[in-house]
Amino acid sequence: MIGVLTSYRQLEARLGADVIPIVDAFLRRYMSLQQPRGLEVLVLRVDDPINMAAFGLGPIVFPTAASIRQAVVAIRHALSATVSPLESLLFLGGDEVIPLHRLPNPVVDRRLDPDPVVATDNGYGAIDDSPDEWLAPTLPVGRLCDGGSLESFGRALDGLLTNLEARPHRSGSCAVINEQWVDATAEAVACLEAPVETRVAPHYVVASGNRGDLDRQFVFINLHGFDGDPVWKAYDISADEFVTVITPDSFASSEIAGVVIISGTCYGAQISGRTASDSCVIRAQREGAAVIVGATGLVFGSILMPWLIVDDADKLMSLLVEGIVPGITAGTLFAESRKRFVAACRTLRGQLNSYEQKTALQFILLGDPTIPMS
Repeated sequence: MIGVLTSYRQLEARLGADVIPIVDAFLRRYMSLQQPRGLEVLVLRVDDPINMAAFGLGPIVFPTAASIRQAVVAIRHALSATVSPLESLLFLGGDEVIPLHRLPNPVVDRRLDPDPVVATDNGYGAIDDSPDEWLAPTLPVGRLCDGGSLESFGRALDGLLTNLEARPHRSGSCAVINEQWVDATAEAVACLEAPVETRVAPHYVVASGNRGDLDRQFVFINLHGFDGDPVWKAYDISADEFVTVITPDSFASSEIAGVVIISGTCYGAQISGRTASDSCVIRAQREGAAVIVGATGLVFGSILMPWLIVDDADKLMSLLVEGIVPGITAGTLFAESRKRFVAACRTLRGQLNSYEQKTALQFILLGDPTIPMS
């Protein structure tokens, strides 16, 4: 069973009253499409007294991450003894509708990492309060961002339905890599579905004439991203400057609908306070991308000091790509890959260091966790 969770009250406050019939129509169609797949859909309107009363809960009028997690835990426990236990969650709405958890950043040196907190969906998928569950949750969680407007949310909802019913057929892979990170990402790129077209930036930028390069089943992106910056960049050593490679306008449905995007870019999935006009991932989701994996904050996959190489994001990206097998769903892949990442880190030292902890926390899944990766 997949739980589709949202707050009509928060959606209406953000997008207006017209959003309610659109979401109602989406839910009806979504349930009809999941039924032939043998998947039961449980609609969870956390602000609805009747909906919540079925689980002995009161409505959540002003949702917080803690209150939503408490409700998810109670609902999961109530369903655990039934023939249809809760197996995954899909959130309808961005951080302003269903808040991300904000945890203290395990990396405490602000010279290396300016992020005071880590935004994450991990708490919603954790089946207990153990450190390993918070780092690598068992329950897959995906999110469909609202994009900040009724038009954007409506298109994202339609795109999700299309990807369930008649996902555009695409093949092969494209990798867009910052020049200095080609070697670090080689392992992940080698595991992408062939043929793989590798584009090295800053010598390459996505523009109107080559946007068709993104017309692949898988798009792997490892560029520079910055807090609050809507674009993804590469570093030009000779000019000693950052060059814009991908902007929100780089994504159009003609090329990106149905595509899987895996991004190791810093702040690549920073959705808080962002809209489809100033976020690459929210724009890609509006244009129909099937699955997006990205990080909410600063990513560790580089040389911090001459004696300190931190490639944790590259390791997680490699595990994600290696784990793509026929039939595996986005949620299962994401959950299993992160568990393998945490297990591998523990094997090395018995515990995760602060960089590994942040890596495990900050990557989120945008899209329906039940959709097949291919």
